[in-house]
Amino acid sequence: MNTCDLQAPRLHHYMFVHRFLRDRVLNGPPEFFQKLQWDDSHYYLGTHWSLVGLKTGEPYVDSDGLEIMPAARWHEWSIIIIQLPTPERATEAYLAGIGWCEDSDLRRYFTLELSEDHRDIPGGFLCEWNQDEHINYETLLPADNDLFFEAIVGLCASSNRIF
Repeated sequence: MNTCDLQAPRLHHYMFVHRFLRDRVLNGPPEFFQKLQWDDSHYYLGTHWSLVGLKTGEPYVDSDGLEIMPAARWHEWSIIIIQLPTPERATEAYLAGIGWCEDSDLRRYFTLELSEDHRDIPGGFLCEWNQDEHINYETLLPADNDLFFEAIVGLCASSNRIF
């Protein structure tokens, strides 16, 4: 479904992206990043998708489309892209991008979120979570893993900090 429902996001989808993944990336143990690189990382992620869904008490969202891409390197950073089940409502995400520096405790978490204002295209806005806030960069991108990766690298390269 490429159209955006103007209702609130589905709680299962929203909580997985904007709470579970965000909290694991920004505050979780370093082992989380290692688990995302295991051969069975899809099983690990799928299990957590299911657990988050059960905890919400809301209708379950099928995990079709949930996929984890192998980590890619950019300078001293590893970046993993997670493809999510197709978003249907505003603020649900197509993609999540996880970046971490293995030599330090630096971590970043990005999302590509469906927008109610641009529901005719399969894409959304590039956003980032940090410890304090959710940032919408107002950059509209197609839902494409490679373009999302390039946008993340571009943001990081143009900022005062490397990733």
